[in-house]
Amino acid sequence: LLTAEVTMTQDTLLSLTHQQALDFFLEHENYFDVSLPIYFNVSILLQNISTLNIKKPNLLFDKIENIDKTHFVLYTHKANGTKRPLTMVNPVLYVLLAKQLTQENTWQDFIKLFDFYNKQDNIKCHSLPIISKYRKFAHYKARQIMNWYDNFEQESIRLSLNYNYMAVSDIQNFYPSITNRTLKISLSQSQSKHLIDFSNICEKFLNTCQETGLPQGNNLFHLLADTVLLNADRILHRKIKKHRIKDYQILRYRDDYRIFTNDKSQA
Repeated sequence: LLTAEVTMTQDTLLSLTHQQALDFFLEHENYFDVSLPIYFNVSILLQNISTLNIKKPNLLFDKIENIDKTHFVLYTHKANGTKRPLTMVNPVLYVLLAKQLTQENTWQDFIKLFDFYNKQDNIKCHSLPIISKYRKFAHYKARQIMNWYDNFEQESIRLSLNYNYMAVSDIQNFYPSITNRTLKISLSQSQSKHLIDFSNICEKFLNTCQETGLPQGNNLFHLLADTVLLNADRILHRKIKKHRIKDYQILRYRDDYRIFTNDKSQA
């Protein structure tokens, strides 16, 4: 039998090189989650902006005041009657943030943060952006949905056959609750100078946003949100070890958790 090691980064954004990752962020379908009419395509705009040589990005952010309408926010209705803001961020600032993250050393240090999931078998994250060979929005969205269906919904059914209890939890108002400090702590946990510098850029970027917390609406912010929850999963893992709980499985898709145990009190 031939066996191959399968890691959680396989077929995800984290499997790309730094240049491939930048190209990913510069694609229209990764810039904004909402299906817009086909005559809206900002890929060329984003690519043109990426050619600009902005040597001092801090100065650019410093010139922007919070009262400026820097970003465009759309609101979608949720099932519970509330509204969810989706942000089409200023393309110049978006590209600047993407380029900072995908600097070669910064990107490599960022990928290493997620080694946590490869080093243990009980906590799995399935919300990292999936890489699609297709460049059409519909195909990309379909693969994301199938990833959620196969690795979260169907895996939950499989685990329910092996465990007596399943606890379901999510974080209320997760994106709006992410503060500058929370994001900085999560990015700086490896003590990487490159990630600390990137966290400083993120702090300046978040200060330009009209809504509180981390904006929703594209894969760059989804990835940063998963970085915050990666830090939460590390803390959770330490707590579980402290209580000497061994027989469990945890699935996470962004801020949705499913916890499987054979002991109700442990769940």
